Amino acid sequence: MPQTSPVQWVDASVTEVRRSEGEDLLARTYIMILAERGGDRHLPMWIGPTEASVLALVLESAEAPRPFTVKLTASLADATGSAICEVRITSLIAQVFYAAVIVNGPGGTREVDARPSDAVNLALVTGAPIRVDSELFNLATPEECASDLAACPVATAEIAAEVQQHIRERHGAGPASGGGPGGATEEA
Repeated sequence: MPQTSPVQWVDASVTEVRRSEGEDLLARTYIMILAERGGDRHLPMWIGPTEASVLALVLESAEAPRPFTVKLTASLADATGSAICEVRITSLIAQVFYAAVIVNGPGGTREVDARPSDAVNLALVTGAPIRVDSELFNLATPEECASDLAACPVATAEIAAEVQQHIRERHGAGPASGGGPGGATEEA
């Protein structure tokens, strides 16, 4: 049986969110860039538009009138006497990244499976460290992904501003803006 070496965890931080351009908002590509702390390696990860929007808001320290799901999750962990100890980007399998959130609670320490974008957002909200399996930083970016990455400009501040504008428009529009009965909505 082959022996595997222990995982070398590398501290990382989010440096930026990139976004492709184009009129079709649903066809846009979003990329989160993790950077090795104290090093020069970067790890691009393709993420969804919702996760990119929340990530941009957190990175830009932008306020929202209501908590997003990631802040709710952090508050629920705190309310149960648990703490988010760290998040780990653990593997890449069939072009899909995997992550885990390490939670210390009344029942002990647990590892919870998570999407990397959700785990990273949770780490940023709670101040927990982000750790990446060092081997993931050594992977070559496939050629088609590298060209996609090069075509996506940094858009962190722009995304955060757009989300905040959308929230202001929804709050300023009043009941006629749609939503549930009487125009009420639970968003923002």
